[in-house]
Amino acid sequence: MADSPDIDALEASVKREQRKLKALQDVGAALGSTLDLQELLTLVVDRISEAMEADRSTLYILDEDTNELWSKVAQGERWLEIRLKVGDGLAGTVALTGKTLNIKDAYQDPRFDADWDRRSGYRTRSTVCVPMKNHHGRIIGVVQCLNKSGDGYFTVEDEALLGALASQAAVSIENSKLFLSMIGKNIELLEAQEKLQQKVRELDVLFEIAQVSASAQELDELLEGVLA
Repeated sequence: MADSPDIDALEASVKREQRKLKALQDVGAALGSTLDLQELLTLVVDRISEAMEADRSTLYILDEDTNELWSKVAQGERWLEIRLKVGDGLAGTVALTGKTLNIKDAYQDPRFDADWDRRSGYRTRSTVCVPMKNHHGRIIGVVQCLNKSGDGYFTVEDEALLGALASQAAVSIENSKLFLSMIGKNIELLEAQEKLQQKVRELDVLFEIAQVSASAQELDELLEGVLA
C-alpha cells in the first residue's frame, strides 16, 4: 500500500496537470475570440495572470523595425504604451537571449529596471519572464508575470506553464499580425484601384476634349473651303 506522502505527491501532480489544462483551455478560448491585437493582449494577460496566480502580467510584442518590445497596460481608465529596447531590463534580456528568467526578488537583480515602479507606485517582487516564439523558433515577444499571490515566488512548474501559454499565444499573435497585414494589403489594393479608376476617368475627359477640339478644327477647315 502506498505511503501517504506518495499519495499526496500524486494528488499534487494531478492538480498541477489539471491547472495547466484549464489554463491552456482558457487562454485558447480567449485567443480564438478575436483578431484585434489590443483586445487580444487584454484577454490574454487577464487569463495568464489568473492561471499563474500572478498579480499582473504583460505581453510584449517585438517590433523588429525598431528592435523594441512594446505593449499596452491599463493605468486607471487610460491605456499606456510601454516600449523598451531589446536587451534592456528583464523582459528585454529575455528577448535578447531567448532564455527564461525566474527571479524571487527583482530588486536583487542588476538587470531589473525599477523606473516603472517609481513612476507607477507599484512594487515588483517576484517575476518570471519567458520568450514567445513562432513556429520557426524566432522570438516575437515576451510574456512576463509579476508578484506571485501570497507573497510567494514562481516555481519551475510555473515556468513550464507560462512557456506553454506563451507558445499558444504566439500562434494567435502571428495570425493576428497576418490578418492585419492582409487587411493592409487589401486597403492598398483598393486605393491603387481607386487611383487607377480616377486616371481612367481623367483620360476619358481628355479624350472627349480632344475629340471636340478635332471636330471644331475640321468644321473651321470646312467653312474656309466653302468661303474660299
